[in-house]
Amino acid sequence: VESVVDNGGAQRDTNNIAPRFGLTYTPGENSKWILRGGAGVFYDKLVLGFPAVSAITSQTQIRLFFPLTVDPAAALRFEEIIRNATPEMIDSLWPDEGSQRKFSMRFSTAPELETPYTVQYNLGFDLTTSRTSVFRINAVRSLSYNVPLMLDLNPVDGKVRNGLNCSPENFSDDGVVPCHLDDSDVGSIVGITTEGEAWYWALDTSWRWQSRNGSWFSASYTLSRAEDEGFDPLKNGVAVPPDSRNLEGERGRSDTDRRHRLVLSGDVPTGWWDLRLSAVARLSSGATFNVTTGQDDNLDGILTDRPDGIPRNSGKETDLNALNAYRAAEGLDLSLIHI
Repeated sequence: VESVVDNGGAQRDTNNIAPRFGLTYTPGENSKWILRGGAGVFYDKLVLGFPAVSAITSQTQIRLFFPLTVDPAAALRFEEIIRNATPEMIDSLWPDEGSQRKFSMRFSTAPELETPYTVQYNLGFDLTTSRTSVFRINAVRSLSYNVPLMLDLNPVDGKVRNGLNCSPENFSDDGVVPCHLDDSDVGSIVGITTEGEAWYWALDTSWRWQSRNGSWFSASYTLSRAEDEGFDPLKNGVAVPPDSRNLEGERGRSDTDRRHRLVLSGDVPTGWWDLRLSAVARLSSGATFNVTTGQDDNLDGILTDRPDGIPRNSGKETDLNALNAYRAAEGLDLSLIHI
């Protein structure tokens, strides 16, 4: 497919200056402790998959259907009709070329993809607890910028009923036609951008023992929190925020966030040839999850809409009062959710 985006938006980046600073301090040669610290800027390579996908899909369009019904039986009949329809029958659902453009989702990329980078700080302390063991504690704080994520470059601003103009005064929650005020002639444009940010902090403690024959044992515990503003475009498929204009409102726990981690590991020689026996055991808190409404509320073609008052990837921290309020408003069964 001939791309309309030069190199998928990945331009030459020649100003990636990455200063770094480190320090160590110990009061003397025989001291049992040492203080370590550092800070720096670290640039990441823009994964080749992002510009490649952008270049290949920059002219791809997916037509959207919005059945004007809330009756499940009628929706199933509509789905059956579409499944068995010929291309000619599907084309006939749009009366003109303008409607085809308006009810199509396009894939593109931002005009330019910036190189992601991270600013990281760390401070550590090592203490020798015996001739064969050491205790370590390390604090890390990092801030990431230009993080790749997908956004709707022509987001839905509201919904109107059939026959009404797409103007803010006609917006209504029970509307069935999506309105794009930036460009009303086309529908949503899902594009890969580098507008995201990410935050991470951690406190890591560990103890390591090693014998004279080379056997060793290590125990570590990490308390951390990782946050970002969107899903990884290469791992989660097509996913855009419910409101691409409010990226700050998408800040939430990262998919990889684990608040607590305990790792036990060890290694011993077997005495047979040079074979060694090692083992690792890891225990961590549960993964987060994203609570959605299960339907396309804003009619952008993406099922990432969430109930009001529930942030992205809220997991077990989800406000059940807000969730129950949504279910009550939708006439759903409340007996499945307990507070």
